[in-house]
Amino acid sequence: PGPRDNLVQCYIKRDRVAHTYRLYLGLAQ
Repeated sequence: PGPRDNLVQCYIKRDRVAHTYRLYLGLAQ
């Protein structure tokens, strides 16, 4: 596991946050 693995984890975390935000916007409407 090198820097690339860390980058993938960071990307997954950011994608999950974006997904949760999108879900929240969908529920708010």
